[in-house]
Amino acid sequence: MGTTTGTIRILHVDDDPAVAELTADFLEREDDRFTVETATSASEGVDQLDADDFDCIVSDYDMPVHNGIEFLETVREEDPELPFILFTGKGSEEVASEAISAGVSDYLQKGVNTEQYELLANRILTHVERTRAQRERKRHRNAIETARERISILDVEGHFVYVNEAYADLYGYDPDEMIGHSWELTYPDDEIQEIREEILPTVEETGFWRGETIGLRADGSTFVEDHSLALTDEGEFVCTIRDVTEHQECKHKLQRSNALLSTLFEALPAGVLAEDESRTVLAVNQQMVELFEIPETPDEVIGEDCERMVEEVSDMVTDPDEFIERIDELADEPEPVHDEELVLQDSRVLARSHEPIDLPDGEGNLWVYRGISEQEHYQERLEQLYQRTRTLMHTSTTEETAQVAVDAAQEILGAPTSGFHLVNDDNHVLEPIAFADTTGAFEAAPAYERGADSDPISTIVWDLFESGDPLVIEDTREHGRIAAETPARSGFIYPLDDHGVFIISAMEPHAFDDTDTTLVEILIALLTAALDRAKRETLLREREHELERQNNRLDEFASVVSHDLRNPLNVAHGRLELAMEECESEHLDHVARAHERMVTLIDDLLTLAREGAHASDREVVHLEELSVNCWQNVDTADATLTTETTREIQADRSRLQQLLENLMRNAVEHGGDVTVTVGELDDGFYVEDDGPGIPEEARADVFKNRYSTSEDGTGLGLGIVTRVVEAHDWGIRVTEGSRSGARFEITNVEFADK
Repeated sequence: MGTTTGTIRILHVDDDPAVAELTADFLEREDDRFTVETATSASEGVDQLDADDFDCIVSDYDMPVHNGIEFLETVREEDPELPFILFTGKGSEEVASEAISAGVSDYLQKGVNTEQYELLANRILTHVERTRAQRERKRHRNAIETARERISILDVEGHFVYVNEAYADLYGYDPDEMIGHSWELTYPDDEIQEIREEILPTVEETGFWRGETIGLRADGSTFVEDHSLALTDEGEFVCTIRDVTEHQECKHKLQRSNALLSTLFEALPAGVLAEDESRTVLAVNQQMVELFEIPETPDEVIGEDCERMVEEVSDMVTDPDEFIERIDELADEPEPVHDEELVLQDSRVLARSHEPIDLPDGEGNLWVYRGISEQEHYQERLEQLYQRTRTLMHTSTTEETAQVAVDAAQEILGAPTSGFHLVNDDNHVLEPIAFADTTGAFEAAPAYERGADSDPISTIVWDLFESGDPLVIEDTREHGRIAAETPARSGFIYPLDDHGVFIISAMEPHAFDDTDTTLVEILIALLTAALDRAKRETLLREREHELERQNNRLDEFASVVSHDLRNPLNVAHGRLELAMEECESEHLDHVARAHERMVTLIDDLLTLAREGAHASDREVVHLEELSVNCWQNVDTADATLTTETTREIQADRSRLQQLLENLMRNAVEHGGDVTVTVGELDDGFYVEDDGPGIPEEARADVFKNRYSTSEDGTGLGLGIVTRVVEAHDWGIRVTEGSRSGARFEITNVEFADK
């Protein structure tokens, strides 16, 4: 809900004890930091304020004797800053206006549902945080007033809004003379450009800068100054100046405290601790003491051994050993490290930053811890999940995809054990293909067998996989025999469609909260999509490999046909011609016709074997011109060609030529002295003849390989036509021609001259 640390004491004043008690119960349930005391009248509330301290007052308006506004006026006389929320069922503009005039912090109207208490809790927390921060800044300002350090504060435009006496004296001014002036007042012209172009951009980027500059006094003299600038969350600049010519001991003391200036004025409270190279605490603020519940005051902590303190507070974090080890690593780290995440046992999340600092007598370390709200923590984890799972969109195998998801579960969810279990080919075992276990509790990655009645975990996992329903386990001891069969005590089991299951588990019960559940659901959705894609790509690769194997076999077949068969056939044909020159015999004529049929058959087989499944080399083809050229390549005897089209189409020219020649050859072979016509359709073209035609009952078979009604036909010609049509994504059908012959219509053709 927020970043306020420590108890928040609330005084609730309402003349109805039942309402007061109910409100107290809801508020304390909304935030365990809330402690609510009640009073039933304004006078009783005043008495409690005199006797004790409170962080916020919540008051009804309509009460006997003194109403809520009168109570507010009494409170404001004593404390103008104490958060005061008027929580009333009497809603009117008049009451609201009167409350605002009296200095109310907030005005809420009671409702009939419980959402009002969540809203009230949020408002209380907001006002308490703001008031505490304002009071902290006031304490800082008061400390500055009496400090010997020379400190000023600049607004976002670079004008002085605060200057202490020591700062003004160094430059020869009174503080009031500097207020409202630009920082350029205290620097010579040649120094201003360097500050604008180098120093200020560094501060805006990193939040802090320290170095030497040349200062300009009111009398025109200059001096070398040790200059520090820190940027607050409100956009103000905190500036500290030291004259490097001052006594070395003074510089020594001032530089020690200077290390803290980069964080003292942050709008959100942050715990700060500075130590020297011997790991002795030099300075610490109140926020650090509160964050780690250190029993001593900041003054009492100074001089303590920082290593001992780290060990004492380590039991507050989820992993004490890692906490101590990381502190030692950072203490030796020469470069700054910002906003490392640290999770405490009470579920608070802190951001830790470390920066090495230079001290007059050596080096040291500056540690900064700040609380992270649940929303900030969720956004950070969501961004981590997004960055990690982006790689899921580029994985190529199921195994690689699963491993990315397992790594993400460990990194973002802090899941000690997670694994993806893929269903095997016979749908009998869910096998682990990616598994990680940082606890060492599992001897090996588990597999889950279907129908293993003696294994309750396998039974549950398979039931969930087959139903498609996920299961969130808060405590395995609530699920019968499971607790005895696994070291895990809580977790998630998520089916992933037909791929398998993803399991995330922890060794303690209730290890995952609602945020974890949301992040797991996002991860599962991304993983399922990535597995679908990886599966499709795997199938595509398998198809490509199978197609490559088929093509290799076809190439091998084509090689045998074109070489091992054609060569002997050529020899036989040559010998036949010699034999026919020496003698005449009708048997030799039959052999010659057989040779011609074999040549045609080999040509058709080679065409079928070598042509690909797609027509990729498409171009604009003039249908009439190509038809005329094709007619010249076919043995047409006394047949005639007629063209009734002038259209241009998009096609692979060589394969379209095969189609036309085969259809023309088919017409002549089956019809003899026929007229073949090539004409156009609305969505394609046709080739028809005026021959005997094709019976309706045989039209469905003519495109089958080896189908032929001619003794000399190979039965492959129309099969080749079909392959060309399919390669172009066209359609083909056979009907009766306009003059009772056969008509082949090719449809779904793309015209180029539209």
